[in-house]
Order: sequence, then C-alpha cells, then structure tokens
Amino acid sequence: MHPISPLLLNLNAWRCSTAIAVIMLGSLDSPLWWLAVIPWLFLNLPGLLLATIPGLLFLALPSGATQADWMSESLLVTLCVALPTAVSMVLSHCWQPLLRRTGIFDQFHYPEA
Repeated sequence: MHPISPLLLNLNAWRCSTAIAVIMLGSLDSPLWWLAVIPWLFLNLPGLLLATIPGLLFLALPSGATQADWMSESLLVTLCVALPTAVSMVLSHCWQPLLRRTGIFDQFHYPEA
C-alpha cells in the first residue's frame, strides 16, 4: 500500500487551496462559491475568530457601516479571505511545537503502523 502524500495531510496546503478557490469563484460571481466557503470556514476558524470578526467590528462600528471610497469590493473579499487564512497558518506553526512538547497527540502516533 502506498503511503499518503504529506501534501494531502498538510492543513496549510488545504487552507491555501480553499482560499484560492473562494477568491476565484467569488471574483467570477459563480453561484458555486458557497461550496468552497464551507470547507474554508472550518479550516480557518481560528483566523476568523482572531482577525476578521474583530476587524470588521472595528471598521464597521465607527463609520456607521459605510464603505470607504478606497475600499473596493474585491479588496474586501480578498482581505476577508486572505487575512484569516494567513492568521490560521501562522497559528498552526505556533501550535505544532507546543503540541509536540505537551504530548497531547501521542496516543494517535503508532510507529509500527
């Protein structure tokens, strides 16, 4: 049996691919962009909670929810997708040494398998 490719097991690769799919389908006004958003939401939940939701509240509340002149819709879509993806990727690199040190996932590691 062939081993599974490390790229398929890499969450950051899936985060990037789903973010690219969301941006491409959203910019093309495709009705299928929701199909790409669902896995993107699950993969980038930490980034969404830490970056986008507070950022949108910070930008929307003081101005009365009016869009600034320099903000185009494509810029907003890119920021709302790219920023949480980047934050989630950075957080995953920060969590890996911590999880290895604590040994929290050692029960799932089977060297003889």
